[in-house]
Amino acid sequence: MRLDLGRVPPRHRPAALLLVVTAIMFSDWVCFAGGRWAALGEARERLARQRVELASARREVASRVDTKQAVRAAARALRHATIRLPDRRELAALLAEVARSAQDARLDLVSLRPKTEHTASDHVEVPVELQVRGSYARTLGFLRRLEELSRLVRITDLKLERQEGTGRRVVLRASCTAVTYRLLDRQDAGARG
Repeated sequence: MRLDLGRVPPRHRPAALLLVVTAIMFSDWVCFAGGRWAALGEARERLARQRVELASARREVASRVDTKQAVRAAARALRHATIRLPDRRELAALLAEVARSAQDARLDLVSLRPKTEHTASDHVEVPVELQVRGSYARTLGFLRRLEELSRLVRITDLKLERQEGTGRRVVLRASCTAVTYRLLDRQDAGARG
C-alpha cells in the first residue's frame, strides 16, 4: 500500500501526516519498545521488592548488633555482679567488714546477727540483722559505708529510735536488715533438687 500525499487535499494533509506518524509510533511500540517497556516495568517492580528486602535486612542487622551489644552488656553486668557477690566462705569476712564499718563510723554495734537465708532462682539472699547506737550523722555515714562495701548490700526494715541523750547530743538506736547476695553453689543446688 502506497500513500500518495499529492491526492490528499491540502487542508487534510496535517491530519494525514499526524495519522501516519501515529501509525509509525504505534508499530514501533508494538514491535520494539513494548517488550522493553514491559521488561522495564518488571525490573522496576523487582527493584522495589529488593529495596524493601534490603531495608528489612538492614533493620535485622541493626537489631542483631543491638542484641549483641545487649548480650555483651549483660555479660559484663553478670561478671561485675559475680565479683560483688560473696560466696559461702566470704560471709564471715563480710560480717567483719560490717562491724569494722560501724567502728569506723564511731557507732556502738549493739547486735550483728545473720538470719535465715532465702534461696531464689539464681542466687541466695543472705539477711543480716543489725543494731547500732550513735548520732544521726554517724548513723547516716555508716549506712553510706554499707552501700559502698565491696559487696552488694541492700538495707531494709530501717528503724530509727531516739534515745535519751547526754547534754545536747541526741543518741539514736538504728536497727535494720542488711541483705547481701551470693550465687547458688552445689550445696544449695543439692538442697533444692
